[in-house]
Amino acid sequence: MASAEKGTTVKGRQTKERIITETMKLINQKGYEQTTLVDICQAADVSNGAFYHYFNSKQDILLGYLEKESQDLDNYYNALKKDSYIDVLYSVISYQVTYYIIKGQDSISNLFSTMLLSKRNFFFLEDYVGMRILRDCFENGQKNGEFRTDIDFGSMAYSIFSIIYMVVSSWCMDEGSFDLFTMMSERIVPLVNVYTEKPSHSDK
Repeated sequence: MASAEKGTTVKGRQTKERIITETMKLINQKGYEQTTLVDICQAADVSNGAFYHYFNSKQDILLGYLEKESQDLDNYYNALKKDSYIDVLYSVISYQVTYYIIKGQDSISNLFSTMLLSKRNFFFLEDYVGMRILRDCFENGQKNGEFRTDIDFGSMAYSIFSIIYMVVSSWCMDEGSFDLFTMMSERIVPLVNVYTEKPSHSDK
């Protein structure tokens, strides 16, 4: 019989979640580079061997944290009616903006800083939930004629996610000097309008 996947048992899931939780606490307290494997194992009350059973590195813990945080977004997306992928796209973006506001600027700033220090491009990993959802929106929106097909759906998803990251980063650095919903709309709606335009002969 094939062995169970890492963390699939109740005890395994609890251990994995405890490692993620304690690691993020340490990173918020000490910083990413200053947080060591010894610190993590002590805080999570696991051995080095147990740590490597669930994760290969601190980067993997960050990815695990992002996946855990993104589960609600994934569930929300799956529950949406897919009558219009334009409407779905805006609903998903609104959901994400609400998430950032609820989490607060300090929490998001710490997360973004940690991701940058880890030197891994988490946001644009194709298997990352947020990116996967955007790609799915544009791919299926192209199939039903809502989005133009002369632009690669992956490029459209990448551009929208880049804007989200840029606007949220500015919001954090400017300490909330602007309304996040308003700024996001001002930056994203014009681009989505371009993606929904029918290409003219001169565009071909």
